[in-house]
Amino acid sequence: MVQPSTSILELGMERHFENELQYLYFQEWQFLTKGNLGGYISTKLWSTYLPQLTAQSIVLRPAALSLGAMSRALSMQCIGQNPSQSDHYQNAVAYYCKALRHLSQAGSAAATTKEAMLLAILFTSFEGLRGNVKSALKHTYHGLLIMRELCASPEAMSYIDQLAPDPGQFISEILALYWRLAVQTQVVSQGSAELKESGTVSAGKSNHSEELDREVVNNRLSRYLLPRPGLSDSPKVFMHVDEALEHWEATTRRMERLGPRVIPLLDKFLAGDARNHTKVEEAIEGIQKNREVTYFSHESQRHLRIWHDAFWPLYQRTLTISEPCSGPTMTLICLRIEYLALSMYSMFQMQGNYDAVSALTPKCREINELCEIVFRRQAQDSREPSMRFSISPGLTWHLIFVAMNCRDFVVRESAMRILETYDRQDGLWGSAPFLEIAKRNRKVEAENCGEGDMKQQWLRLSRRVFLLEEAGDRLIFRHMSKENGCWDYIEEYADFSYTTTSSLGIEWKRRPPSSQRITLQWGRTATTSMGSLWPGMGCSAPRLADS
Repeated sequence: MVQPSTSILELGMERHFENELQYLYFQEWQFLTKGNLGGYISTKLWSTYLPQLTAQSIVLRPAALSLGAMSRALSMQCIGQNPSQSDHYQNAVAYYCKALRHLSQAGSAAATTKEAMLLAILFTSFEGLRGNVKSALKHTYHGLLIMRELCASPEAMSYIDQLAPDPGQFISEILALYWRLAVQTQVVSQGSAELKESGTVSAGKSNHSEELDREVVNNRLSRYLLPRPGLSDSPKVFMHVDEALEHWEATTRRMERLGPRVIPLLDKFLAGDARNHTKVEEAIEGIQKNREVTYFSHESQRHLRIWHDAFWPLYQRTLTISEPCSGPTMTLICLRIEYLALSMYSMFQMQGNYDAVSALTPKCREINELCEIVFRRQAQDSREPSMRFSISPGLTWHLIFVAMNCRDFVVRESAMRILETYDRQDGLWGSAPFLEIAKRNRKVEAENCGEGDMKQQWLRLSRRVFLLEEAGDRLIFRHMSKENGCWDYIEEYADFSYTTTSSLGIEWKRRPPSSQRITLQWGRTATTSMGSLWPGMGCSAPRLADS
């Protein structure tokens, strides 16, 4: 057994732990919640609820200890040791199994539901931390199904009210995290993309009331998506980081409430055959001109502008007078990144408009610069291996968005360089597979620029879609390619492994398209099978037929 570096248990905490090593692991877990695990944009779920609940619950505590032990095991890399050979690693697995046993012995239905929801988050974090995306994906699906069953149950409100003394913010933050994970499952699937689609189609045929079910769920959850009283008006200038963060959460919730009315419209636009180029162009144009979609986009942009007007003075003042790597500075930088990304993603209706996309270059360039600041700061930490994982923010996703969509070649290459330099995992999204897709896209861009003007070229490029099958073991890339004098919509795949990918790159092969539906990918992935689409639509119950 490895001896802890600390020798005195914190007063009042010793009753929760059997020995000092457990307390050491719990301290490590607390470090993860305050640092990278929940992201620099920390919420009460990570800063307050989970640390408190994991200390009190005999079901959740072993899961927290497993994360702390795994973090300690990974730190062995810094001194040249194999983490899986350390006692910390074996202890981590033992605590992981102990948490599963305790859950099966839990008491009331409400307590079991709460602990099962939180355990799915902790287990997803544990598997993501040690690089097992397949297992992380299984826990994600399990947690999403728990949430869906809870929200769809006739006793939903009674159960939710028993989750906490004041369940409002507690359940809203859990919902927000699970919807972000649901968005990640739009790109990463357990099996093949073809099986995922066929499963969703069959589920849709057998359940004609799905739209009604989603409406019921949305209505039940709507009160938890409302900003708290007192946040209806934004101050002219935020005075501190916590105020900016609270109003950011309120802003995104306002955007969430705009979404359900738009999703059925997008379903209709995307119902055509992806191989019919005319139908695809009509869908892109129809989305661009639709009044409801325009309203959603404009309202989203308005909410973002109001927030940013109050944020910008605080951001500039803090960066000017604070330490470059201080906690408040890093939080504000991450908030700025999320604002830039969401301001681009929420204008998805202009995805097919070259001029609108080209005008985003300054935002793309700044995202690169700020992401690199965050990654460089994390790389300086003594627990650097653990700092490569986060379950909440999608900085790698923002970088692949830039690498795929920015119309400035230099900015795209910069995003790829950052993905390659700072290997990391954000939930189910990893920088390594994204980098391989960006490399393939580089060649697609080169082929595409040989014909037509920039607007025609972009219309072809706007068809690109990438997916990760088998939890990332196989990469899928759909795009337009010219053969025999004609542009055709094709699908390529490549087997991928974190350990066996050679310096020469991976081999891409052609295969028949795994989907005949129109799919668009602008910040999020959208087909008629998805359920929740771009930011602002996350409150819709995700479709999980394949899970």
